[in-house]
Amino acid sequence: MLSLGACASFGAKPENVYHPLNYTEADAVNTELKRIDELLEKSSVEALWRCVLLKKSAEENGVLSTAEIDDKLNKCLEKVFF
Repeated sequence: MLSLGACASFGAKPENVYHPLNYTEADAVNTELKRIDELLEKSSVEALWRCVLLKKSAEENGVLSTAEIDDKLNKCLEKVFF
């Protein structure tokens, strides 16, 4: 017979419990802006492309302030064309 009482973890509560992350729209935009910064050093054309997509998405989804996206877009344009 197998005794369940011999198991040391039986009834013990875990130390760390996984909680799913709750990303807001602002979190997604900030994450993408960081990714664009990283790409700007390696592949400025790809960074520009991602920034244009981010700007378009923000406008379509009614993000109120796109000032930070606009600043990043200007940096990308300067890096690619100047």
